[in-house]
Amino acid sequence: MYSRHKSLNFGQYVPNDKVLNKKVPENPRYKHVKPAIDTGKNVKRHIDELKEKQKNCHHKKDEVFNRVKFSTFIKLAITVAKEVFKQEETGGKTFIKMCS
Repeated sequence: MYSRHKSLNFGQYVPNDKVLNKKVPENPRYKHVKPAIDTGKNVKRHIDELKEKQKNCHHKKDEVFNRVKFSTFIKLAITVAKEVFKQEETGGKTFIKMCS
């Protein structure tokens, strides 16, 4: 049996610490790939969400309203116009009028 004072013998194999501590080179092609595990909300994700929101809206400290890009405003106007046309096609009936 093994004693406490003897180390395990693996025959001719000698572990090489340099191989185990070697850094894997990064591939620039896959730099944008993120881990697939989503552990939930954290500060980094919160900051990323705020940056994403700030791309379309600009807000100054002394303003009560948010500034919106022109392209975002046009998308909003088109969406509202489509909804108005849908209501006109149904005879001006809204969901509340249909229920009562």
